[in-house]
Amino acid sequence: MDRSTPATEPAVSRRGETLLNDIEYRFRLMMGQGPSPLSVDGRSLGHGLPRRAIALPELSAILMHPSCGYAARDAAWRLLVQRARTGDPAWRAGAVGVALPGLRFKAYLLAKLFTGDVQAAIVEHFLRALGAVDVARPGVVGNLLSAAFSKARAELREQEPASSGVPNHAPCAVVPPAPYGHPDLILARAVTAGAITV
Repeated sequence: MDRSTPATEPAVSRRGETLLNDIEYRFRLMMGQGPSPLSVDGRSLGHGLPRRAIALPELSAILMHPSCGYAARDAAWRLLVQRARTGDPAWRAGAVGVALPGLRFKAYLLAKLFTGDVQAAIVEHFLRALGAVDVARPGVVGNLLSAAFSKARAELREQEPASSGVPNHAPCAVVPPAPYGHPDLILARAVTAGAITV
């Protein structure tokens, strides 16, 4: 067990479910503490945000609060995307940290559909979306999350055993005898033999 993390951190992951917990732990530890935590200037952002430096963990909480307006969210997310696009790893990690509530929800939706590592897929595609999202359009974070969700869903769908033509059985499952010459089995064998593609 890693002694650098608190004992309350989950040690076992079910389908990668601790990835976002790990990201959140490191985000709060690295971005919210120290003499100069990564922050944005609320005074220059305006739209009712506190008129001071706002550390990224606090910014995440502010943006999630029902009293925070869409204009404030968009202003903050435009700045986060611009800073992430500089290539600075700290700002890319900071953008992921601020988006954690939305990433968790999208990962939850994907986990209902797929058995792959949904959290890794959603984070990977969110990072890619940071470079492609149109910050001039309203709803910047919503557009980021939607793009990440769509790409992650497509990737996970391709990885699903059921779509690969290979029979997928639970470990230790008793498989009933296959009917002789069933079309699905013939097609699966043809895919395995390389005679046809999925």
